[in-house]
Amino acid sequence: MGEEEQAPPGFEEEWRTSGKFRAMVREQREKAAEHTYPKRRKASYVGVPAIFKLQLACKHLRAAFPNHGCYLVGSATERPDWRDVDVVMMLSDNDFRRLFPNALLQGQWEFDARWLLLTVAISEWLSAQTGLPIDFKFQPTKWANEKHDKPRHPLGIDYVPNEDPMPSWEES
Repeated sequence: MGEEEQAPPGFEEEWRTSGKFRAMVREQREKAAEHTYPKRRKASYVGVPAIFKLQLACKHLRAAFPNHGCYLVGSATERPDWRDVDVVMMLSDNDFRRLFPNALLQGQWEFDARWLLLTVAISEWLSAQTGLPIDFKFQPTKWANEKHDKPRHPLGIDYVPNEDPMPSWEES
């Protein structure tokens, strides 16, 4: 008797006594064998605990730049053989202009001294916090939305439950 012809665990009696039950089980097994499941896409190929360290470090960035998003982007979201971990702080266009008044908004801000200094300093700080090769950059939101259509995964966000998940010790 092959593996396909074995009774489902706990249904040995039904298997032995009912031809109808055996036919039903065989049909279900055939359908399951024909079905192909899509490969599950991971949100990130950065492993644990490094991704947790990155989440914690990005909480500080979000505190320093409130109302702006910090995101994991690039190859670390697409494949396991990433070279570096791309982290982007997306600023509103107005806030980007205020923070980097000498930067050109057409994507050539790599020539702006303040942008370069902050980008390199934060990249190195994030690398020191996480042990990961971090490529950090600031981008204006409108430009980023026009130029990049791949997924962004938020970093450094806080989870605030609707109710207290831990009961009070005094109540028990």
